[in-house]
Amino acid sequence: MLREPKLCGGMQHVLDVYKRDAKRYLKLIVEEIDRHGQPIDKVRAGYVLSEVCELQYPVFQEWESFVQRGGSRKLDPDEEFATHYSERWKLSINVPSLASMASDFDDG
Repeated sequence: MLREPKLCGGMQHVLDVYKRDAKRYLKLIVEEIDRHGQPIDKVRAGYVLSEVCELQYPVFQEWESFVQRGGSRKLDPDEEFATHYSERWKLSINVPSLASMASDFDDG
């Protein structure tokens, strides 16, 4: 869902599903992403689960090892970069409904 949100109704729908169901299915979601997810999947999932859904799980600290600074990481892979980002996950938060949760890019 996080890798190709356009196939699942779009990123806003994906976020709505996570908000609604992530707490209930957290262990299954984490196991699936940990086992089969690519590094960017783990970063996106870590952001969504920890920052959007406000959930915690020990493996999130391991997923932070996949964080990369640079211009290629964004939450919604189908949209343009936004000037908001997650400092923890080094991810451009390019979903309008989440913009207020993120901090502005640092210019210097």
